[in-house]
Amino acid sequence: MIEGPANTASVRLGWRRLSILACCLLLTMIDGFDTQAIGFVGPAIVHAWHLPPASLGPIFSAGLLGALFGAVGFGRLGDRHGRLIMLVCSVVVFAAGTILTAWVTSTNTLLVMRFFTGIGLGGALPNLLALTAAQAPAHLRSTSIATVLIGIGLGAGIGGFASVSLIQAYGWQTVFLMGGLAPLPILPVLAALLIYAPPQLSEQSSTSLVRGGFAAVLSRPYRAGTLLLWAVNCCCSMLTYTLASWLPTLLNERGFAVHEAVTAAALLNLGGVLGGISCGRLSDMRGPYPVIIVAYFLGGIAIAMIGSATEFGFGAVLAAVFAAALLAFGGQTGVGVLSTIFYEAPLRSTGVGLALGFGRVGAVAGPLLIGWLLAGGTGIPTLFLIGGGLAVLISLLVAAMDYAARALRTVQTAA
Repeated sequence: MIEGPANTASVRLGWRRLSILACCLLLTMIDGFDTQAIGFVGPAIVHAWHLPPASLGPIFSAGLLGALFGAVGFGRLGDRHGRLIMLVCSVVVFAAGTILTAWVTSTNTLLVMRFFTGIGLGGALPNLLALTAAQAPAHLRSTSIATVLIGIGLGAGIGGFASVSLIQAYGWQTVFLMGGLAPLPILPVLAALLIYAPPQLSEQSSTSLVRGGFAAVLSRPYRAGTLLLWAVNCCCSMLTYTLASWLPTLLNERGFAVHEAVTAAALLNLGGVLGGISCGRLSDMRGPYPVIIVAYFLGGIAIAMIGSATEFGFGAVLAAVFAAALLAFGGQTGVGVLSTIFYEAPLRSTGVGLALGFGRVGAVAGPLLIGWLLAGGTGIPTLFLIGGGLAVLISLLVAAMDYAARALRTVQTAA
């Protein structure tokens, strides 16, 4: 498994590199909040526009579908034309889309704006991860990537708690205004880094791997691992984004107040932060595969328990949600580490972008599936049981990918 240039461990973390890592962390925090914002305001929109809860399914999926195109497109462009410039473009797109969402007045317009915003959100992440891997010392690469990735949960968690007060005081529109304005102060910093960055960070890549493009990730040495990585990302995103999007609405339907439902969603993300940090550090110490396998297996049990916990009060729900976040959302961070370190550096944004793109397929399908099952009369506890089963399936897929990665390392060592 190629983890980047051999001399990465000796790189000095000067102010430019530290600034890039700091910007990556801040942007993943904003990314996490902007992605989950529609989930936070979902119950409020249902009440304000007098909608059935199942109608939110297409709206939840629209942003994730846009993120699919953004991840694949901007990831490929990042390897070819520079990751910093593609990151700047992505930030401009999702900031503008989030701000404009505050003025929508119909479900159709909301769906379109979430799709547009998703393009920018999806395009930012593969370039963020590739930049992070390029800056991190080799012995702390998993920890560094995990630290940046937990920004998604941290931003969503902090934003969730802030959304409770904003919705109650000013209405759901202010949630999108806050999310859209937040990245604007970072743009001048990114512009300065673009001008003054070390040459190896801003130059275009021209190696045979980059020229091979999408076909390179499916070349014989990478094929098995790539296909399994796509399957893992698809299932992980289906589980994570569906749970994060639907949890407030499902809890509200079970009789919990809106502010309690949103609080549980915020705790889901903050628990994922702690799990992500732990997963990253353990991955550097023990290797990512066994850590992720155990995390998802136990996380599946915790997710299945959320449905039955609703019978025992809000405290029991919070305990089950926190356990699920610590394990399954922490495992999601580990999957992000796998996606980043699996490919050689010149192919990293393309490989990560494609993996994230397939992840968005699951993220799009998941909310739609829940909406369809909910409209068909499926009980809420049964929905959580299905989610738990999906987490166990992910642990099995990661075990298979571990075998494929070992075979790839053998081929690379022999070469």
